[in-house]
Amino acid sequence: MRFSDLVAHDPISVSPETSLVRAATVMVSSGIRHLPVVEEGRLLGMLDISDACRALVALRNIPDGAVATAAVV
Repeated sequence: MRFSDLVAHDPISVSPETSLVRAATVMVSSGIRHLPVVEEGRLLGMLDISDACRALVALRNIPDGAVATAAVV
């Protein structure tokens, strides 16, 4: 087996402007624990499901209407 056989040819990713709620939803619905944050084809970082959960809990203190974006971890 080759490494290329294990890697998705069109991996699921988000941009830095993606909301944290949307990024978490993508991870949960796709069953993935790590989500690449990509801009113009360049990997900026990875968002981990546990980091997303901690951030979402922290967002409970942000006023309604505020939008949080996915953090590069």
